Amino acid sequence: MNKTYLNLFTLMLSLMIINSVYGQTTITISSNSTEGKDAIVKDVLPNNNFGSSTEFPISAWTFNGNPMITRGFIDFDFSQIPTGSTITLANLFLYNNSDALISDGEHSQLSGSNEMFVQRVIESWDEQLVSWSNQPEVSILNKVSVPASLKKNENYKIDVTSLVQNIIDNPLNSFGFSLELQTEQFFRSVVFASSNISDTTLHPKIEISYMNSTGVNDENILGDNISIFPNPTSDWITFKTPNTLKDLLVVIYNVNGQELLKQQIKDNETHIDISSFAKGIYFVDFIIDNKKEVRKIIKL
Repeated sequence: MNKTYLNLFTLMLSLMIINSVYGQTTITISSNSTEGKDAIVKDVLPNNNFGSSTEFPISAWTFNGNPMITRGFIDFDFSQIPTGSTITLANLFLYNNSDALISDGEHSQLSGSNEMFVQRVIESWDEQLVSWSNQPEVSILNKVSVPASLKKNENYKIDVTSLVQNIIDNPLNSFGFSLELQTEQFFRSVVFASSNISDTTLHPKIEISYMNSTGVNDENILGDNISIFPNPTSDWITFKTPNTLKDLLVVIYNVNGQELLKQQIKDNETHIDISSFAKGIYFVDFIIDNKKEVRKIIKL
């Protein structure tokens, strides 16, 4: 086989590998009465369970004239996402329940902003047993700050990418999300439908895009012989290798498998400008002696 055909074959093979390794998958997971779970807890009724409620309010309101704080917990079946996957985007969708009793089914900011926090739950909980008095522990790592509502019956789309990545990376101590007002002061509320409402179009759902990197590093040709820093980075990335690694080819791709940069490394320390790259996750191929290893970099 002459050199031209060999190079063409190598390119075609590389493209096939890229498409299989870097192919992005997007799935939608819904929560309903049989799949997933959600529940609210109320401080004024600390031992009561509301796992079957059709309402999912996050609020500081009143109950029979008494002040009442309501928080929510929700979980989805994340098991269909392969272990080790990289989450490129995850959006949580919550829909207004205009028939809810609290604040007449409308988001309210009577006393101030109804901004929320969404956090990862790190303790197991049962939809039919959870209450204010036994509510599970949460982590503040990568907690999401949700802006105040713009409309009284607004539906929410919340970016929870970092939280879902934490869940995939820590499956043994991840049990969905908690939702609570940032300031639990009366009268503020966001009023959603739960998974128990009869209108299935209002059921909570999460849409997740991920890259399955299982098997990407099987070659492990470099081991600890290469350093990538800083990572994450906002402008420059540095690859440091020992002098024994010569003629190392570096190829950088985005999450869609599009090649953005290809460079031969001949020095033991190489600086590459990625300031023009959009924020996100990128993959680096290190190719030598017809073998390849893939690393991940993050552009801030």
